[in-house]
Amino acid sequence: SVWSISAAFAQGVDGVGRFETELKWPCCSGTLVAPDLVLTAAHCVAQWSGEASPVSNELSFRPGKLRASPAVAAKFVVLHPLYRRALNQLQRLRFDLALVQLAEPVAPHVSGVLGYGAEARDAERLFIVSWRGAGNPAPVQKACPVQPGFPGLVTLGCDVRGGESGSPVLRHGDEGLEVVAVVSSRSEFTGSPVAQASNVVIRLPALMQELARAGGGDGS
Repeated sequence: SVWSISAAFAQGVDGVGRFETELKWPCCSGTLVAPDLVLTAAHCVAQWSGEASPVSNELSFRPGKLRASPAVAAKFVVLHPLYRRALNQLQRLRFDLALVQLAEPVAPHVSGVLGYGAEARDAERLFIVSWRGAGNPAPVQKACPVQPGFPGLVTLGCDVRGGESGSPVLRHGDEGLEVVAVVSSRSEFTGSPVAQASNVVIRLPALMQELARAGGGDGS
């Protein structure tokens, strides 16, 4: 059954928030996967990657209950190492993942963190949670069945809109909510709107190694 927003927050969905630029425009969604690490789509934050200096004056992340949660400045950004090396757009979508290290950790009473789950299964019903548009009092949530699609991507039978890039695709696991994929783009498949998402569990190790090389983590 479809779970309510209030129940979702009780299980840690307050770890889903949105990125904002220095002008406070809504940018993309993201998910806290550690107190100071946000998982999102690479195309959302690519312009801030590889910076020699901190990006804190230009990019911030506002977690959870937007009106009550302060924005936290970004420190630096790492992209999946194959994102920019992809030969075409379809390949790029497969590696459309990034980690943003925050300048300071988000306090536990403000927002929890989410762990990772196994690969998506055909016909499985997963959920997208996102913050979309300026001033939204509550997140957008939708149920999305996994369907056949493009190789190497998680194809979801639902429509997504601006601001939902970087959103987590969630599963109710035995130990609570877990991130299965990250929304990358919208497209059509056999004439119907679909969401394309990058598979987290199979792409994460290389991304964590990239983070460690950048000096932002231990690679664990």
